[in-house]
Amino acid sequence: MTYTREQLTEKFGNVLGDKGQFNNNAEDTERLRNNKELKEAFLGSGRSEDDWNDDVSMDNDIDAAFRALGARDAKSAPNVSKPQTVQLSEPAAKAKAYTSAYEDEFLPNQGDFMIKNDQDVAKGFSDAYKLNLARELKPKNLDGSERSSKVQEEKDKVAGI
Repeated sequence: MTYTREQLTEKFGNVLGDKGQFNNNAEDTERLRNNKELKEAFLGSGRSEDDWNDDVSMDNDIDAAFRALGARDAKSAPNVSKPQTVQLSEPAAKAKAYTSAYEDEFLPNQGDFMIKNDQDVAKGFSDAYKLNLARELKPKNLDGSERSSKVQEEKDKVAGI
């Protein structure tokens, strides 16, 4: 059976550190070395009874028993909420927009620009960069889809995006 960290604290006392590890207190080690449930958890994790009784590293054995009971399990971790949307910083958005415009607009037409001095290639690159930048600066949901906002939709209509 696995326990949450709170359940282990109720059952065995305050013997676990911040990350769920055994605190290695001599009094607690002596008290817990004869605990039947800890010993069974230790043996259930594939260790031998000789290891439990060898007096060499009892603190580590007790720590292994707590790990087997779930002291470091995800259920005991603090609940941290993740942001629902992400938005690139301006330098990151500019870098992505520039790279995309360079690869999509300039590279395929670089011969026309260099040899023929075709300024339409430069204009196409500039236009693509501006559109890409506007797209990259928009907030997105965690799955990568665009976040919808009525206010932003109105701003986009006015800006012509």
